[in-house]
Amino acid sequence: MRLFNLSAASCMAALSLAVSCQAFGSSTDDLPSIPGIPPAGNPAFVNDVTLGVSEWSGGYKLSVSELDDTPFFFQLGSEEYEVEDGSYQLTAYFDWDGNLDTAKSNVQVRGSFSEDTLEELAGTGRQHELWGGNLFSARVDDLGLSLEDGELALGFKTTDFGGWASQFGTLESVWLYDFYPSFTKPGAFLVALANGTLEATAVTTVPLPAGIWLVGSALMGYALVGRRRAGPALPDHAVT
Repeated sequence: MRLFNLSAASCMAALSLAVSCQAFGSSTDDLPSIPGIPPAGNPAFVNDVTLGVSEWSGGYKLSVSELDDTPFFFQLGSEEYEVEDGSYQLTAYFDWDGNLDTAKSNVQVRGSFSEDTLEELAGTGRQHELWGGNLFSARVDDLGLSLEDGELALGFKTTDFGGWASQFGTLESVWLYDFYPSFTKPGAFLVALANGTLEATAVTTVPLPAGIWLVGSALMGYALVGRRRAGPALPDHAVT
């Protein structure tokens, strides 16, 4: 395909990926900082994905989709909820010169939760989309890459949110990391990408649901009021 008529270095430039030479581990806490890409955060969808690149009528298409029979979770604070029948699709379109088409590029997360989880999330908004399985969608607005000593990370800035998890915020991100196989040279990464044999972990950070903020604020207010109202401790023999 035309992508590989270029040298490995030219391919990286053609994909408009900003290179940040920093090493990191397989945890989101160790992900590098890429200019213009918001860091991974919480709430977030976390799942394993497979990557591939192909041609389309206007250039190249990077496709990222869920890996079958692997865990798929939604993390909210310290809680982690399993996404049932989860579907994940990130598609980034590039022209022949490697410029990202931000109008076409997007990410979509669909799936359902158990009845118990739905009850726990009942205080959030956009319930019709939660029950309908439209969990999150966004437009991909920018991307960047970090690759050093086989430690590869791709970061995407997302905006224009839709779906249940789009209840609050303006800028979020998708990070792909912990790639298999790992790489020590950009050329090997590109070959694996073209062959569709790449796997990675995806962390799709979403806007924090407004309902969670309200619940949290109410609980904080209750705790503060309770402390203000509490008097000095009574001795053990005091009658109340």
